[in-house]
Amino acid sequence: MNIINAESEIKKIIVKLHSVQPAKISSDTDLFKDLGIDGDDAVEIFEVISETFEVDFTGIEWEYYFGPEAGFNPLELLSLSWWKWHRNRIPVTIHDLAKAVIEKRWILRY
Repeated sequence: MNIINAESEIKKIIVKLHSVQPAKISSDTDLFKDLGIDGDDAVEIFEVISETFEVDFTGIEWEYYFGPEAGFNPLELLSLSWWKWHRNRIPVTIHDLAKAVIEKRWILRY
């Protein structure tokens, strides 16, 4: 499988699981920033990709990429840790997921 095919398959998974319009998804689409996918929703996508393409996500540190499932709490804006996380969050793009499919493992970036 090449990178273009992998990206296409990942887009199909995201559209199916999260009712996202296919036109909103490109190679550089950030799951969190552009699609609002976070917490358990992100874990679900990774699980489906892992099962479908036999990708090993062992050791992934979710807190670098996604926030908690609880959703946005306005009081979090007062927390310095929220601002630090938001500023330092590592984006996960469709292309990143496609690279993981090709490599059969998550390319760690911390």
